[in-house]
Amino acid sequence: GGSERWERRAGRQELLYGEERLVGNFGWDNVGRSFDAARLRTRAGAWTSDFFWARLVDVRRAGLPHRPGNQDLYGGYFTRAKKDSPGRTELYAFYLRDGLRTVGERPLDDPQATRIATLGFRRAYEPAAGWRYGVEHAWQFGQRGPDRHRAAMLIAKGGYLWPQRGQPRLQLEYD
Repeated sequence: GGSERWERRAGRQELLYGEERLVGNFGWDNVGRSFDAARLRTRAGAWTSDFFWARLVDVRRAGLPHRPGNQDLYGGYFTRAKKDSPGRTELYAFYLRDGLRTVGERPLDDPQATRIATLGFRRAYEPAAGWRYGVEHAWQFGQRGPDRHRAAMLIAKGGYLWPQRGQPRLQLEYD
């Protein structure tokens, strides 16, 4: 429910952000990914801001019991997209707390929960035809069980989309 400026949503839902590399529904898998979540969205001018808490829905396959602990994801996702413009800028911050207790690399480590923060941005320019590009960069830091976690990702792509029937495209991508 909500208005033009505010929207709130609670319950089972899919969360789809950016190109769904970090948060998405796993549409390519046999079992999609959904969350029990609460989300607040606000719009002001060219900006849309999402704030959410989400718990990954535990899918039991072949009658297996639920996994111990819950995967909770907290986040903010901020998108700037001017009306009638093919460009968009996205900034995000996520915090994952996995209640599954993980043993570290050393056998004597006590099992601990995973806690990982992610900060990132994405810039995309995707007109209906012509030159297009996208770049996304994110950093992660925190603890995976008792072990220190540090990671980064960079994705850059560019190409050309022809306006002819079938819209042939030439694109290069670096991940």
